[in-house]
This record gives sequence, structure tokens and C-alpha cells, in this order.
Amino acid sequence: MTESFAHIMKEAVLETLWPKRCACCESYGELLCGECKLNLDYIDACKACPVCGSAFGKVQCCDCSQTMLAPLGLTRPPFDACVSAVNLDEDSGRMVTLYKDAGDRGLAEVMAAIMAAITPPAWVSPASAVTYVPASERAIRRRGWDHAEA
Repeated sequence: MTESFAHIMKEAVLETLWPKRCACCESYGELLCGECKLNLDYIDACKACPVCGSAFGKVQCCDCSQTMLAPLGLTRPPFDACVSAVNLDEDSGRMVTLYKDAGDRGLAEVMAAIMAAITPPAWVSPASAVTYVPASERAIRRRGWDHAEA
């Protein structure tokens, strides 16, 4: 089915006036619209693992337990703690893909704001260090940039 001329013109005008589109629903105006931001699948910090950030590991984590770490020769994860803001689903996955692989660098600020909102206050003291996990050299060559550093 072909699109009508009026529909094509409307899309062209909207794209010209509001070149930004929501990473989730593709509505014009913002990189992440208010409705989609509210509807992200946020992780409940009260239920999450305090070590690895897994969504349901507060009491007993199946992601960083001895059973999972032993085959790797570890007794604990190689970091002090980790938190996660959202579960990976269609919407958050699309946002990450647009950011990492399509190079939509404007999403860095949007995603950083979401992550900053869940950062434990103790991590923001002068004695703490918060860092990123750098991309592999191969991924940097493929993308042309280190998405995690941004």
C-alpha cells in the first residue's frame, strides 16, 4: 500500500520542524517522550541485588551467587557493587541500540539522567569512584566511538 502524498508531506514537515523523535514510540519532539519515560520497566531497588543490581536478588541472587561465580573461578564479583535502572525490554533495548549502534549520541544525556536518579548517594562522595566499562577495541572500531565513555 502506498502512502498518500498528504501523509508524506506531513511527515516531511514534522521531520523538519521537530527532527528529534522518541527512541521508544517515535513521536516527534523529544529523544524520550514523557509517556515512554514513565512506562520504562524500572527496577525496584528494594527487590534488587545490592551487589550486582539484578532485578530480583535482594534475598538470594541467582546472578552473582557462588553457584554462578564458581565456574569462573570467582568467590565474589570483580566489583564492589552495581545498580541497574531498567530491565532490558523492547523499549529500553531500542533506546540502547539507537544509542550504541545508530550513533544517536543525544541519548547519552537522557540515559545518564535515568542512571543518575538511581545512583546510591554514598557513591557520590569524594571517596568513591564511579566508572564505566569500556567497549572492546573491536566494538570501538565498528561503531567509531566508545559509547560507554560518553
